[in-house]
Amino acid sequence: KKHMYTELITATLKLWLNHLLIYMYITESLEMVLTLQYVTEEEVFGFVLQGQYAGITKDPERRCGEHEREGYNGIMYCASTQNMELAENKLLEACPCYGNRQRRSNASATQGYVYIIV
Repeated sequence: KKHMYTELITATLKLWLNHLLIYMYITESLEMVLTLQYVTEEEVFGFVLQGQYAGITKDPERRCGEHEREGYNGIMYCASTQNMELAENKLLEACPCYGNRQRRSNASATQGYVYIIV
């Protein structure tokens, strides 16, 4: 009987260890990552229906890092624009992005980048 319990405990531990290893593999592969990708302004507007968040920035790399720390993951499509205020207003008008509280731009009409996180 003692030998049977030892085998049962060993089998249970092996099964538990396999589940733990599978869990660790899955969580590692689903790591929260936000990737920055430069595209055209037209391409940014092509993603409006899938957007989580949309905005403008002068520094896409820094902004991408900030959004990643906030928990966003996926792809941040970013395009150069001559008029950040106009581009952001057009994007916010078209995008049902759940992450955006504001619906109008407070940016200046200067050169920068417009982006959408998908």
